[in-house]
Amino acid sequence: MPELGSVDWPPRPITTERLVLREPEVGDRAAIIELFTSPEVGAYIGGPRPREEFERAVPETPKRRPGLFVVDLGGAMIGIVTLDRRDPDHPVHVRPAASEAELGYMFLPQAWGRGYAAEACAAALEWCARALPGEPVVLTTQTANERSLRLAAKLGFTEVERFEEWGAEQWFGVWSPKAADARGARGAGECRSHRLRRDAVGKRAFALGLFGMPSSTPHASASNRAASRPPGTATRWALATRAMIGSSKPAAISSALPGSATFIARVQCGRRAPGR
Repeated sequence: MPELGSVDWPPRPITTERLVLREPEVGDRAAIIELFTSPEVGAYIGGPRPREEFERAVPETPKRRPGLFVVDLGGAMIGIVTLDRRDPDHPVHVRPAASEAELGYMFLPQAWGRGYAAEACAAALEWCARALPGEPVVLTTQTANERSLRLAAKLGFTEVERFEEWGAEQWFGVWSPKAADARGARGAGECRSHRLRRDAVGKRAFALGLFGMPSSTPHASASNRAASRPPGTATRWALATRAMIGSSKPAAISSALPGSATFIARVQCGRRAPGR
């Protein structure tokens, strides 16, 4: 996955209502390992990385590069958001002979269902609109990844086409600042009572999560994850992994595993998964 290119990097940390988007730090290593070795996170991106192998591969200081944001909640990493260039050789694009910016994301399971992914990705898209004015942003995810599809819709991505890749049907969408502004203007008239009801539901869900009550959203079983693992995902997963650990030898960090979620998977989304 080509890097984003010549942008003013690193930017100042991006602060949202609850989160901070920043560069990776030494203290993020443990969370990075949890993220890439989690069966839940890997469900649509080819499966989790073998933990022992990944621990050996991850450097003490995670790699920093343009377009890679760590998502920080209260001083702790809960996920990552990436903006990279789509492979110019890929047959599916929104602009001929172009390498569009592509959004990816991965979040730890304990951060799912609380709106953090939408909040962080929206902030990253706003940054991208300023850093690369006028450029569209694309996203790919498996159609089977319902969480990621809901997130794409919430962020304002519109479907361009569907195609087969990595042994699964992929959804390919595009986001542009102008379209996002138009949707925002339409949403400005949202009924206040509706906002209050929505906020009340969100606060209740957040409180339940804080006290360790189980989520009502079922996760894929181990057998389902194994069955959904697309063939040939080792290369894509290796690219995602390399983005975090800085290895120049993908063969050394991929054994047999991205299948989908953009979230690095690229997260390509269709490969990085966790659209939470």
